[in-house]
Amino acid sequence: MAMTQGEIAALPVDRLLGKIAEESGEVIQAAMKMQAHGARPQWSGVQYDNVADLNTEFSQLSGLMQEFRRRFGVN
Repeated sequence: MAMTQGEIAALPVDRLLGKIAEESGEVIQAAMKMQAHGARPQWSGVQYDNVADLNTEFSQLSGLMQEFRRRFGVN
């Protein structure tokens, strides 16, 4: 479940960085799944949406990075 911006803002720096690392891994995993299986594959009668999954993971990472930039600025 995605964290709210308030929950993200309340994270101490070490937890924020851990969440960024975790979410970065999930973005990579979703991208590689789409590379391997395509945008919207069907498997055993189930339709998957790798495009939506990748967008969701990136959106979650983006929320974490917004907080990182708020705290530390953007160079």
